[in-house]
Amino acid sequence: MLVIGLTGGIGSGKTTVAERFKTLNVPVIDADEIARDVVRPGEIGYNRIVAAFGYAVLDAQRAIDRARLRSLVFSDTDRRKQLEDILHPLIRAEMQRRVAAIHAPYCILVIPLLIETQQTDLVDRILVVDVPPEIQVNRAQQRDRVSAEAIQAVMQTQTDRATRLAAANDVIINDQNRAALYEQVDALHARFLKLVGETVKRPEVSQPTSASVAEQGANVASDQIRQMPLLNESRAAENVKHSANSVIYELPLNEKVRTFLRLESLFNQLEHFYTNESQYDSRIVVSLVLELSALFTTRTEFKAEMRKEVERISNALRRFMDFDGVNKKRLSGVMADLSALDQELVAFNGKLGQGLKDDEFLFSVKQRATVSGGLTSFDLPLYHQWLQRPYAVRKLEMERWMREFDLTRRTVNYLLKLIRNSTTPINAMAKNGFYQQTLDPTSTFHLIRIFMPIDSANFPEISGGRQRISVHFMSVNGAARPVQAKSDVAFDIACCAL
Repeated sequence: MLVIGLTGGIGSGKTTVAERFKTLNVPVIDADEIARDVVRPGEIGYNRIVAAFGYAVLDAQRAIDRARLRSLVFSDTDRRKQLEDILHPLIRAEMQRRVAAIHAPYCILVIPLLIETQQTDLVDRILVVDVPPEIQVNRAQQRDRVSAEAIQAVMQTQTDRATRLAAANDVIINDQNRAALYEQVDALHARFLKLVGETVKRPEVSQPTSASVAEQGANVASDQIRQMPLLNESRAAENVKHSANSVIYELPLNEKVRTFLRLESLFNQLEHFYTNESQYDSRIVVSLVLELSALFTTRTEFKAEMRKEVERISNALRRFMDFDGVNKKRLSGVMADLSALDQELVAFNGKLGQGLKDDEFLFSVKQRATVSGGLTSFDLPLYHQWLQRPYAVRKLEMERWMREFDLTRRTVNYLLKLIRNSTTPINAMAKNGFYQQTLDPTSTFHLIRIFMPIDSANFPEISGGRQRISVHFMSVNGAARPVQAKSDVAFDIACCAL
């Protein structure tokens, strides 16, 4: 399914465009509607806003007074950031849930601040509704019955027109009447359907024989699934060998995988330094434990997020049971592993990392760690004394801390393993050091992996989103800024979708 991100400045006509798509039977998900839903009384967003801003933001019916809350944070950058940190993760998660439940050729995701909040990874194409600023101000004034200055103040908080248009794949110019607007929407509707149709037909290049086109498509999919490394032992072994002989660069294509990769990195460092006996290694362990603890404190819903990912992958894999030639024993084993992890997450009481919150030793180190050079013996004698203890004693304490993260570590590592083993790397060539690839919009990609020879003089700078990726291969240039390679660069690439 193609996901179209609809955005535009205040007064541009996003709502009218979205309503027209609805009349064409296109599913529309509106971030503003979700923003209202997640702050209804009893919801997590409601409780967090009241805790952060107090009962003064409630109306007579004890609901969130959105106008009062807006005026409270509008001119206060810190307070606005505090509100965004509460709302944006909740809205994002709900948008993803609703998109996953849609069965249609394409859908519209209306996100007014799509570019400002850097959520372009949620969509395959960006549709911008554009209008000259003077019309924008007039329309917003008439709609909201406020001054031109108030509208211009809002426009100042949004991305500028040029940046928005530069990010667009498609543009609707809304400077005429409604009939002209509908004509543009209808034309785009036909274009999007054609794009989806072309994408579906790409694998079916040869003329159909006795088998139907649908059967041929199913056979292609079945062949691809049988070759998935996570379901094929020989392919999995090839992946391991390939990884061991390469330097791997990865680009996460969504916030969830980005968080998983950061956690994996911290866990790997923790495993390494914990086994070394010097007090300097133990210092690094303490620092990493505090960093992980802080991460879990800011991501209070992480357990629920992991359960959703376990469920998503389980549902995706369950469909493969019906394909001929799939190693059902291996698939059943993966499904059992996921079920066991889910049961552990369900059985886990409280919040992840909660056991470290009341650790007085870690708390005292955390307080002084923010001060440059603040962990000296005269600043924190308790910490200095702990570092002088025998390694066996420190090790027991470090193991106790690490057990707080054990379930998260095992879950994250297993999920990343499945995502990475959803495909096998293929050979590619970057002409004059540049490579670009359009991603299949009918698949949801989570991770891009670039494999380079260990002795390569180049390294990749990867950018992109759900629609396409670009890779610039750079060479070290002494103390100066790296430069793009001038010759062709051979490499391997894996676009992981599961």
